[in-house]
Amino acid sequence: MAATNIGLLTKHSPNRPDTALNQASINPRSLKPLGNLVLSPQDAYSARATSLGKLSILSDELLLLIFSELTPPDLHHCQAVSRYFFAWCAGLDALWKPGFISKNQERLCGWKGSWRSTYILKFFKSPKNQDVDHSHLPTDLIQTPNVFSDVLFQPILCVSHSINSIIRRRTGPRKPHSNIDKITIEEPSTFQLPNKPTILKGLIEEWPAYSRSSSHCWTLESLTKRYPNLEFRAESTLTTLADYREYHDNCLLDESPIYLFDSQFVEKSSIKRGLGEDFFVPRIFEQDLFSCLGIKDLTTIIGPARSGSTWHIDPNGTSAWNAVITGRKYWICFPPHTTPPGVIVNEDESEVESPLSIPEWFLNYYNFAKETYGWFAKDPETRGLMLEGICEAGETFYVPSGWWHLVINLEPSIAVTQNFVSDNELNSVLHFMKYKPDQLSGFKFNVTELTGDSDSDCNPTLSDKPRSSIFDKFLAQLIHSQKVSEKTLCETLDSVEQLEYQRNQNRSRMNLHHQNGGDDNHQVRKRKNQPVCQPESFTDSSMWHEIKKSKNAIGVDPTNQSEPDADNDHSRSHALGNDYGNQNVDPQGFKFGFEFE
Repeated sequence: MAATNIGLLTKHSPNRPDTALNQASINPRSLKPLGNLVLSPQDAYSARATSLGKLSILSDELLLLIFSELTPPDLHHCQAVSRYFFAWCAGLDALWKPGFISKNQERLCGWKGSWRSTYILKFFKSPKNQDVDHSHLPTDLIQTPNVFSDVLFQPILCVSHSINSIIRRRTGPRKPHSNIDKITIEEPSTFQLPNKPTILKGLIEEWPAYSRSSSHCWTLESLTKRYPNLEFRAESTLTTLADYREYHDNCLLDESPIYLFDSQFVEKSSIKRGLGEDFFVPRIFEQDLFSCLGIKDLTTIIGPARSGSTWHIDPNGTSAWNAVITGRKYWICFPPHTTPPGVIVNEDESEVESPLSIPEWFLNYYNFAKETYGWFAKDPETRGLMLEGICEAGETFYVPSGWWHLVINLEPSIAVTQNFVSDNELNSVLHFMKYKPDQLSGFKFNVTELTGDSDSDCNPTLSDKPRSSIFDKFLAQLIHSQKVSEKTLCETLDSVEQLEYQRNQNRSRMNLHHQNGGDDNHQVRKRKNQPVCQPESFTDSSMWHEIKKSKNAIGVDPTNQSEPDADNDHSRSHALGNDYGNQNVDPQGFKFGFEFE
């Protein structure tokens, strides 16, 4: 990775205040990327070995694995060992997130600006200040400017990374490039949905939730006033709107902000006037064959800027619509036959690996994706496969079945979304149900409600493998409800078998190519010949070798260092073992108010 300086982040951006205070809040520890070590004083390189001791022989990737195994109490003890230990324990805020969620019984509440601060202020109360409600920690003022690490600096890059600046590139600040069609719906009864992602206008103007003249217009503030104590699902947590608003407005340091995503918000808010009365399903999406199973699958989504959903295909072969009530959402889509760069899918598509955060994907893969699959790609076979566009407030994004998509909020946003099955998706949904039953999700119904079976061993289930398959139940309900004619259903089932036969043929050809040492398609050949599509190692050993060459006068032996500070012997022994107890810490001393936490 090229040398990067946090000072570069102070360049003016219309979406981020250009103040020193803001830059300090992005990088409160004053961490630096590894490349900056080249131009630093000679003693800066020795600081890593001096501060980490025997652990300094390990790469930063291995250190990340080690520190990721520590619990918050372990991190709290280890942060007192040395400056580098403090940088690892306090600089990687995400290490504290799973511990807080688990210990707080999966509730998101009491947010204090970072996962570390929230955990410490809630669960580590100082004996001297039991009755004092701190709003910050004494250690918040500690900086580690002589710590150089790309692994530690990457979250800072992700937090400060401006998606807005990327999408303005090549087209100027006022007209970001988009190759996703925007269509105004004038006659919903005659409109035919296209077979590619599309932004639709004119569908939600009459929603009370969207109308600015309505007393029921949705904003996070207005929803919090209506339902301050009602709990909603926010990823792996439950939270009230009041607690979530506190997090939503103060999550600057969170690399992957949590977004509220609740499919039961209509039922939960049904007391008095419910949220379900503030909107209606647009006419062009009214046909949903899942309704015969009692499934509505309407979901509200609330999230701050930078929150969103990383690469995925919508479940069960469904299509989806996403209506933006407030804010702006940036979408990138790839067709079903093209896996996005940086995404790895196993053979049966049951497992998907992708970068942990959306900014991480943009930092490492966006340029390659744009050059290879964008509107101006050199190869005509891949040109235009990558679709991107901005869905504004009042517009609705349509995602056809099977399309890969990533979405990120460019500003705080509220939206309503639904996965649905119309006649167009019935083929893919039935195929998914029959041939990928272990990958089905979202079916929560009582078996007896659909079969009429009252046997005592037929209990309500959330499993995707009840006594009769969901595929059989769906077919039975389609016939019973007469939503699809028997003739159409028979033709669809024939096409399902033809589709599976074709897929088996394709798999056989691919396996034969692999056995013969061949490549299955031109995209694989391209990716094998394009090293840029792989993310750079954030602690590349070659980078360390170059730095060592430039610092060859230092001659540091990482196994023979001394750091005088006897006060930290206990903490150091706890972290590294008793054989390290006689080592000493930084010559400058490292003792900054840990007794107050």
